[in-house]
Amino acid sequence: MSAGTNSGMNAGMSARERILGKLRAHAPSAPAPRPDPGSVHLGEHDTDPAAAAQRFVERLRALRAEVIETSVADWSTALAQVLSTKGLRNLLVDPAAPSTNTLRAALPPGLPLHLYEQAMADWKNTLFREIDAGFTEADCGLVHPGALVMRTGPAEPRTLSLVPPVHIILLRADRLFPNLLGAMRAQAWHRDMPSNLVMVSGPSKTSDIQQTLAFGAHGPRELVVLLAHTDAPRGVAHHA
Repeated sequence: MSAGTNSGMNAGMSARERILGKLRAHAPSAPAPRPDPGSVHLGEHDTDPAAAAQRFVERLRALRAEVIETSVADWSTALAQVLSTKGLRNLLVDPAAPSTNTLRAALPPGLPLHLYEQAMADWKNTLFREIDAGFTEADCGLVHPGALVMRTGPAEPRTLSLVPPVHIILLRADRLFPNLLGAMRAQAWHRDMPSNLVMVSGPSKTSDIQQTLAFGAHGPRELVVLLAHTDAPRGVAHHA
């Protein structure tokens, strides 16, 4: 067949036919083997809690999150310090969360707590224009991805952590797991499978606009994680 004949045939083909023809010409001769899940490194060997916590903190900070290591007994003091240092005027919280009563007693009287107990339509202007920070509790943390897992619902909707420009998350260090599979097994998610889980690994960021990395375009511009150890971390003061 001559080159002229080939050109004539190609000219008569649609763009779709030409694309499919190229794909078929480069198709593998045999299907790819199935991956072996047992061979995938899942970090199950991380049995040292201190080392796991250190790796978790390093990963979060690499993703531009601010991490403050504190203790279960002293996290509210650390939070008050964050609010003061950043000049935050108020804090949005879940009224049903156990931590809310602790915050009522620990925060300065001049710093109001806003309770998320109204329909958004009733206070949208305040929510989007006047709230400085939102506070939530994480169900657990995942060491290897460097992420926090939140189980959202009617009392603690995604809006609470998405709309305020600063998102503060409290995580107990004894709820750190190597990965998502480890968390699912340890917390027996199959008994009460959540309808929605949110994984957070850093402040909101995008590079859609002129390929320039920008923070806060689709959510909080700052993420502050209070990692609360059962005992005060050795040699660690409140730091970021």
